[in-house]
Amino acid sequence: MTMYCPICRTNYSDVEKFCPADGMKLFSRKDEFVGTTIAERYRLQQRIGAGGMAIVYKALDLNTDEVRAVKILRPELAADSKQRIRFLREVKVARAAWHDGIVEIFEFGVLPDGNAFFAMEYLDGITLARRLDRGLMPLSQVFDIMLQVLRALHGAHTLGVVHRDIKSENIMLVEDSDGGERIKILDFGLARMKGDLRLTATGQVFGTPEYISPEQATGGEATPASDQYAAGILFYEMLTGCTPFVGIPGKVLFAQFKSQPVPPSRTAISRPVPGKADPVVLKMLAKIPENRYPDAEHAAAAIEDLARQIL
Repeated sequence: MTMYCPICRTNYSDVEKFCPADGMKLFSRKDEFVGTTIAERYRLQQRIGAGGMAIVYKALDLNTDEVRAVKILRPELAADSKQRIRFLREVKVARAAWHDGIVEIFEFGVLPDGNAFFAMEYLDGITLARRLDRGLMPLSQVFDIMLQVLRALHGAHTLGVVHRDIKSENIMLVEDSDGGERIKILDFGLARMKGDLRLTATGQVFGTPEYISPEQATGGEATPASDQYAAGILFYEMLTGCTPFVGIPGKVLFAQFKSQPVPPSRTAISRPVPGKADPVVLKMLAKIPENRYPDAEHAAAAIEDLARQIL
């Protein structure tokens, strides 16, 4: 049985009684896939996530006895060929963007009813969004996470992949073997590879308003510089506890291409942010893509130098 929050629509295991995000009492919901085996290989044990396009399950790989995460296109979308293409393109793009900081995909396929699925590594951790809900992190941890995110993005960019939806919900924090934390970038559902055919009309806006780049907010083409902008929003959020622009989506989208963000050293309330961080963050958040760092690796180098000065 899956428990879900009617406010934020997050799903939890049946051991939860109240939503950690908003304190709302959770309600039970039966899931038609839980307990079934798909592709004669993956036994679905528990729903662990859901979005507008797909549902993610914790599963046992019967061939290897290893735990996997299995993502299945929502049944109501399975009959739409464009949605199936978009869903399976996530597999193609995530595989092409292989990097230690990006979730690994093992297998994909089509079920007898025409629905599509793919199996990926199961990550035992929490999203950066959930971590930030607990409060601000030490600056040393902020810098470490940012360096990992930017280097994973640079790896994807050099392979011709733009994520287009970097946000705290799409960054997973996983404990590594030495007790530290490593990041994994999730959800390549909006990503594009160089040379891909468009599935949407020119001028359509896709992404999350609080993190979307000015060029995406106005219907322009997303580039590696757009991912760098979203990473800059992440940096700002981890330093201050909030994104630069908040409010209703339309207002936030307008602010992304029209308003200059308040420097993080002047926004922070819970803890001081060194003024030396301002120029680095604001360069990543430049309105014109050409005014940002040349690439994610240059942005990482600037943050690494900043960390040496501050820590």
